[in-house]
Amino acid sequence: AVKSSIQFTTVVASVSHTCALSLSGGVHCWGIGSAGSLGDGASKHSNVPVAVKGVTVAEEVAVGEHFTCARDLDQDTFCWGSNSQGQLGDGAGGTSQQSSTPVVVPALKGKTLAVAAGRDHACAIIAGKKVVCWGRNKDGELGGGAVSMYEKVPKAVALGFLPDALSLGG
Repeated sequence: AVKSSIQFTTVVASVSHTCALSLSGGVHCWGIGSAGSLGDGASKHSNVPVAVKGVTVAEEVAVGEHFTCARDLDQDTFCWGSNSQGQLGDGAGGTSQQSSTPVVVPALKGKTLAVAAGRDHACAIIAGKKVVCWGRNKDGELGGGAVSMYEKVPKAVALGFLPDALSLGG
């Protein structure tokens, strides 16, 4: 059991780290933090929850293998951790790119209704119930019809229906 005086409402986990939303909307993470996936400004492991810097009132959190994304009350999406395959959606991406603190996904500012993370990619439902995805696309996991190594910014996915929820796998 994780020992903490913080009360959590939601807990999500990947193979490398775990994150949780507190009653006050804060995000806390623990586990492997070598790529900055814990969001506390460090790249260290932690066996206790550490507060994510810069996301004060989150409504949702999603974890990938070495990155994390959260959606806040303003419908903004923030991601942090590894960006080796464009997982942060900020237009950077590449093997030396990572962030140990949250960065906003510029294309989703004020638009995000839901966010989900897979191993090395993420997707969001945005205003109008459209779906966009970014990150690893080597096997076509972004669903845009084309295969590429990765996408550094969110790209539209034509589903043919309006989704209410998202769930991604590894």
